[in-house]
Amino acid sequence: MKRGWAFATARTVNACPECGNRIYATTDEDAPEGTEKMFGIRVGTITQKDQLRSRRQIWTRSAQPWINDFLDIPALETQPDGHVAPVHKE
Repeated sequence: MKRGWAFATARTVNACPECGNRIYATTDEDAPEGTEKMFGIRVGTITQKDQLRSRRQIWTRSAQPWINDFLDIPALETQPDGHVAPVHKE
């Protein structure tokens, strides 16, 4: 499905035909010679997330300096007890 987002190059955005969630996007052109075509995948939309392996990172120039430090900080498998997102009330 083609959408009207403003990209520097023409892109095709592919969405679920049932719910409309975007699944992936790619440029309409072929990849430059000697490179592979890139696809932007919405990982949360697919069942086989555990089978995907990243092969490269892009836009790292604007990455925060702490982005690679995640292995050095404590990790929790679930939301900690007592820590819930506040509910906005009017």
